[in-house]
Amino acid sequence: MTPDWQAKAEAFTAAVGDVEAMVATAEATTDLAHEDAIRLKRSTEGIVEAVDGLISRLKQNGADPNFTWTLASLLRTLRSADRRAAKLVRQASDTINGVAGAQVEAAPAPAKARAPRRPWFPGRLGDFPGKPRLAGDGAYGLEVVVEAFSQDVLDALFGPRTNEMGGGDTFCVGELLPEDRDIYSAGAVAVYVSSLKVGSLSRDDARHFREAAARAGIAGQSVDVDLLVTKGWRRRDGEEGPYRVSLDARLPFEFGSRSDRGAQTA
Repeated sequence: MTPDWQAKAEAFTAAVGDVEAMVATAEATTDLAHEDAIRLKRSTEGIVEAVDGLISRLKQNGADPNFTWTLASLLRTLRSADRRAAKLVRQASDTINGVAGAQVEAAPAPAKARAPRRPWFPGRLGDFPGKPRLAGDGAYGLEVVVEAFSQDVLDALFGPRTNEMGGGDTFCVGELLPEDRDIYSAGAVAVYVSSLKVGSLSRDDARHFREAAARAGIAGQSVDVDLLVTKGWRRRDGEEGPYRVSLDARLPFEFGSRSDRGAQTA
């Protein structure tokens, strides 16, 4: 396996390890909410489908067979994690049904007007009540640095490139995670979607983020964030454009949580 493919294999192996850890954490949670169990299942199911599709495309394009074999092995691990997530959904459903059976049925709440739907990726398990969350202004103006290997990850998660420039935007919940053991960039802050790394904050943005998190008392913690992923494109002449990822971030960085949706300036 060439060094380039080896680096990609190591990145996918680490990401699958994160998925397994995410499922194990959910299994260890005695009062896992039904909505969080469903979110986890959607996440694992989406990753399985994405990696399965990526393997098919790699075989068609003549990719390194050792890398394809590694992905196939990781896919078996992912399917096992997906089955465990399905079990958690069933357990959470049984809990809800047991509680509901003992309660008087409540009157239906009045219907609320629905906001226009946007393409939305299921995201990841996080976004627990009380978990730190980056406050945004709705502009999605903070660009993420997307490395070359992360282009493959985005392809697997959000589908192949389109035939036109600006061929599709998808909104999702991601995670900002300080990476103190990054040997290439001290003080790095990685951006994850469904436990797969899709990029990093720029060096200056990472420094400001870490400083703000330290002042807010959440240094070293993962922080949920709303993301906008713009698909890459491929023209008939073979020219390609990259996938792009942007954060919904209010500057200077502010933090809140899902439970209060308020923000504290740091």
